[in-house]
Amino acid sequence: MAQAAAPLWLALIQERLAERDVREGALNEVIASYQRLSQYVVAARKTQSSPAARPSVATPPPAPPAVDATPTKRAPGPVSDADSTALRAELAEMYKTQSANAQRLLSLTDALAAREAALRQAQDELARSGEELVRVRRGEEDARLGIREKEKLVELLQDELSALSLELNQVEARNDALKRDNASLLQRWLDRMNDEAAAMNLRTEEEERRVQETRAARAEAGLREASTDSATGG
Repeated sequence: MAQAAAPLWLALIQERLAERDVREGALNEVIASYQRLSQYVVAARKTQSSPAARPSVATPPPAPPAVDATPTKRAPGPVSDADSTALRAELAEMYKTQSANAQRLLSLTDALAAREAALRQAQDELARSGEELVRVRRGEEDARLGIREKEKLVELLQDELSALSLELNQVEARNDALKRDNASLLQRWLDRMNDEAAAMNLRTEEEERRVQETRAARAEAGLREASTDSATGG
């Protein structure tokens, strides 16, 4: 995974630290010059306090880089207390400035370390978020594949349902045709039974009529015989 670019505040702190290093590098040369000057003053005082010592010609310390003119080499003369006090005050001020700069450097270093720790934590969280995103995307892909499989299964079931619906419609159509055929057969059978019953009733009525006619003829013949017998007997 590619590392994220440094934030703006980190680049700004690094730029400020680089500028501070440049300024302190220039001051270091000045401080070194004043330290050599202080050593020269101390040596001159020792020379003046010794009665047997003679002043020797010494080379003064180099001037600070900010001064363009090169000082002329000359033998050290007596240094007054005011000059010594001013030099000590200036050296103390420079030490104070250097100490403040060192303290500020420590503060900036601590702040930079805290920012770097926060940056590492943010990068770790970003890495974890990236891994979580990969897992989520993988889960989405698995879910998408599962949905595709289910869609295929649904399509297959729909095709089977359509085929079953068509077959059911055909079966219902055959059932309707069979019902109509059965109704027609039943109606023909009923008509036939009705015709047979009517014919049977007609034959029965005809038979009863014949029986009644036979009985009537016999009764009439009996009456005739009785009448004949009565007439003969009289």
